[in-house]
Amino acid sequence: MAASTSDSGETPAARMENTEIFPGCSNINEFSQQSLRTVLQATKASNDLPTGDDYDFYSTFDAVRDVLDFEARRTLQLIQTLLRHQNVKGIITGADHPLELDEQFDVLIDSNDQIFERVGNWIDEATGVRKNENKLVVTVVNRPNPAVASWNKKNSSPGNSPATPFRLLASRATQRPQLGFQDKIDNSNRPFMPILRHKPNAFKSLEESMRLPEDVTLEETENIDFIYPHPYQYELDLWQPSPDCLEKVIPQEAKSLADVPLKFIDTSAGLSELSSLLLKEKEIAVDLEHHSYRTFQGFLCLMQISTRDHDYLIDTIALRSEMHILNEVFTNPHITKVFHGADSDIEWLQRDFGIYVVNMFDTGQASRVLNIARFSLAHLLHLYCQVEADKQYQLADWRIRPLPEELVQYARQDTHYLLYIYDCLRNELINRGNEHRNLLQSVYQRSKTICLKVYKKTLYREDSHLELYTRSKKVFNSQQMQALKRLFAWRDVTARLEDESVQYVLPNHMLLQMAEILPRERQGVFACCNPIPPLVRQSQHEIHAIILEAREAPLEQVHQERIPQPSAAQHPRYHLQRCPHDLSHQQSTFCDIPSAQSDILQSSSKVLTNKLSNIKVLDVPSLSAFGTKHEHAQETWAKRVADEVKCSFISPFFMYIPPDNTSLSSEKQTSNTVKPKEKIRQEKEREKKTTAAASNADHQQLTSTSREKDKKKKKKKKEKVVSTSASNSDNAAGSLTTGGRKKKKKKATEVAAENAEENFTPFDYASADKSAMTGDKKKKHVYKDIYNPKWHGGDKKQKKKNKKFGAKQRKSLTFS
Repeated sequence: MAASTSDSGETPAARMENTEIFPGCSNINEFSQQSLRTVLQATKASNDLPTGDDYDFYSTFDAVRDVLDFEARRTLQLIQTLLRHQNVKGIITGADHPLELDEQFDVLIDSNDQIFERVGNWIDEATGVRKNENKLVVTVVNRPNPAVASWNKKNSSPGNSPATPFRLLASRATQRPQLGFQDKIDNSNRPFMPILRHKPNAFKSLEESMRLPEDVTLEETENIDFIYPHPYQYELDLWQPSPDCLEKVIPQEAKSLADVPLKFIDTSAGLSELSSLLLKEKEIAVDLEHHSYRTFQGFLCLMQISTRDHDYLIDTIALRSEMHILNEVFTNPHITKVFHGADSDIEWLQRDFGIYVVNMFDTGQASRVLNIARFSLAHLLHLYCQVEADKQYQLADWRIRPLPEELVQYARQDTHYLLYIYDCLRNELINRGNEHRNLLQSVYQRSKTICLKVYKKTLYREDSHLELYTRSKKVFNSQQMQALKRLFAWRDVTARLEDESVQYVLPNHMLLQMAEILPRERQGVFACCNPIPPLVRQSQHEIHAIILEAREAPLEQVHQERIPQPSAAQHPRYHLQRCPHDLSHQQSTFCDIPSAQSDILQSSSKVLTNKLSNIKVLDVPSLSAFGTKHEHAQETWAKRVADEVKCSFISPFFMYIPPDNTSLSSEKQTSNTVKPKEKIRQEKEREKKTTAAASNADHQQLTSTSREKDKKKKKKKKEKVVSTSASNSDNAAGSLTTGGRKKKKKKATEVAAENAEENFTPFDYASADKSAMTGDKKKKHVYKDIYNPKWHGGDKKQKKKNKKFGAKQRKSLTFS
């Protein structure tokens, strides 16, 4: 077949030969030869420059020295521009600490090695020596399996599938999108200023909304704590949900993903057409995808918008400077924007595009009001749509262009079912609420509060490193604290300058390890990092200088402020002895409610004074089995029965207390006051004095009682002598009958028994004769009164045996 020709009669091959791939070069060989000649000429010219003594001589002339310095700076700047163009991380000039000549030469050698390696790989791929590798890198991260017991293990049924692992999807050669942004990112350490230039759907003009108070000066706006006003503050304050938003709807079940068309928008014309289409809708679902690892503040990479019939994906990287067109839709109060967990989305829209939201419904806040088991979007999809959300690409790199099909389906699913979930949640809020739609109104109010949030930049302060130090729970000396502060500041400045996240520049655990070890050698800096971050490798000299400066600083005492911990007085719910049913730390709110249980529940509160805080403590527990009867209680039949049952219980605290002290003890028990330290000390001194006085009184009372006992004993002895003399005189007279004598003897024995009981003294075993226990035969007559278990009174033979072997048989059983 003849080759097709154009109107001029040239074939495509001839036309390719005539085209120039570079200015002045028609093919690669010609370009290579021309580049080689230029490099040789530059090398020859550089060799002709004066060196050694000649350079020192010519440098004495100001004109020559100025020219050499200017050309040197221009050459270094060209090299630095070339390295950035080739995406090679090398800093030769422009750093805070200028590098020495040897260090600059080392950076140049490393950069050349990277460029030559990249060129060699391209040549191998072009010649077929090396196959073209896949540009996407997929790393699987499995979720850690928590240790569970036998009672809560999941059943191994077919429906219970194992946990889906995370997939880290990234690209091998992803260009930095922020290099192509028209509006450069402001990473300065100043407050965020709204970038809104036009205010659609406004009730108050942009100038009036952004007007600062009269007492605010220009210098105060540079303060890191200053916050600019919200441009749509006035409109949001006036907005209220329309009556249509508060009525029930018939949920429109979402169609399958295959039945709904999907459109990817990456042009300004397509974005304008989308804006005009969305203005005709009553509600739309919105979601965003964000990237924050390779940038300091982060930026939005993708926006997903879904209507009832269409799904849209907007490339916010390509349309970053045109996204403000959608402000006409997002600030329209008649269009409901449905988000899920919009706390961060609202701030990201303000920061990147100057987009503000009016009339929003947050399904995350609705799930919280309804007290659903989990608040995630995946749970709502499973609950209302019976769809298992695929969250394995949750940590993907959304800067990848073109987007892989896996990421397209993942992003589309987040908003495709959201409008149906919105219908279901709204109906459920109306069913559970009252006639005023209080629950639905609460969700709209919470969503409006989120819309009023203002984006705040991450700002650096002199004590910003202390937060990291406190969370690490490490103990540093003054040298280590100085190194931590300086390294933290270097990381912040480098991240802002290079537009990289602080975790990419130097992760927290590596920063703390450097500050703790303080390596003496340069290689010790690399030893603290595994793997070594690229910016740490480039700034090794600067980091090592900071560490050496900290090592040479004198040791000083570190004054660390103690973080106040909540005490039991400030937070009664943290107390160890707190019972969930003990409401004594709260003020009773049901004292004025008349009911049958008011006598038990009613209580009064006292304000307790303490150095830390004032706590309201009830005088009497609200619920008590031994509570006192109130006078104002209503007497009912149930109340009388309850009183009778209550009277059958006796408090164990009153069972062993004398009746006279009952009231005092009850007052001591019910008293629940917190006394200051001075009062406590005075009361302790008063108690000591009272105890000393009581002990003296007890001693005097004991001495007086002992004297009285002695007097009584003497008196009884005299009476006994008189009674015995009277009985003897009666016997001598031989009066009357035996019965009379027996009566007199009986009286005498009774008197003697009474005297014996009164004069009884315990036996002193220390003065007892122990020879009875040793078996001494010389003192047999002493043992007659000692009890012998083998003694039998009526057996004469046994008596003789007892007399013969009395000593041995009368031994105590404890010595046998």
